[in-house]
Amino acid sequence: MGLQTQHSLSEHPSLDTKCFITTDLLLLPSSTIRADFSGGQITSDAGLLPLRAFDQRHHLTCDRGAGLSDPRQHDRLRHDSLALLRQRIYQIVAGYEDANDADRLRHDPMLQIVADQKLADALGS
Repeated sequence: MGLQTQHSLSEHPSLDTKCFITTDLLLLPSSTIRADFSGGQITSDAGLLPLRAFDQRHHLTCDRGAGLSDPRQHDRLRHDSLALLRQRIYQIVAGYEDANDADRLRHDPMLQIVADQKLADALGS
């Protein structure tokens, strides 16, 4: 014996979903809490911060970067070899091994921080 319902879905008008970026929560009569769901620039790679602190303390990428030869014309460089090395190493550590995501990640705020790049400037890809 099959289960039957009294109404079919086609009988109901379509429901519009309304998403609000901010909303006020009235938990107490005397106070209002505003919730903001816009997100802004966020990252899921915050675990790179302790690694970057370790790197700074022990000069790991700095020492490796100093040993790299860079045949490019230095007056035309936007990203030095150390910044490119850091970007690549931290992308690998964060799980982006094959560099397919490098172009998208060049704007990631966490990778910009650990590569010593200004947040307004994109990383090299």
